[in-house]
Amino acid sequence: MANLRTAEHRLAEATKVAVDRAGYITGIGKGLVHWDALDTGGFLLIKSFFQALDALVPKPGIGIEISDVIRFLVSRGHRFATCSVSGHYWADVDTPEDLNMVRA
Repeated sequence: MANLRTAEHRLAEATKVAVDRAGYITGIGKGLVHWDALDTGGFLLIKSFFQALDALVPKPGIGIEISDVIRFLVSRGHRFATCSVSGHYWADVDTPEDLNMVRA
C-alpha cells in the first residue's frame, strides 16, 4: 500500500504533457486533466525560448518555470517535439528525501 501511495504522490507532483498525433506538445502543466505523458525534464532550448523568457519575466517575476515558457510559445504557434523514454526508469527528484528514495 505504501508503494501505491508513493506512486500516486509522484504522479500528482509530476508535470503532465498533452501531445497531438504527431507528438508535439499541445499543453503542459501539473494541473492538466487530460494528458498523454509526463515531463521528464529533458529539453533542447533554442533562442526563441530565451526571448520568450525575457518577455515573460516582467509579468509574473522571476518565478517562471519552463512549463510557463512552453505554454506561452505553444499559444503563439511554436512547436515542441517530444520523444518517448518508455521503458526507462525516471523519477522526479526535488528534495533530499526524493533523492534518498531513488538511491534505495
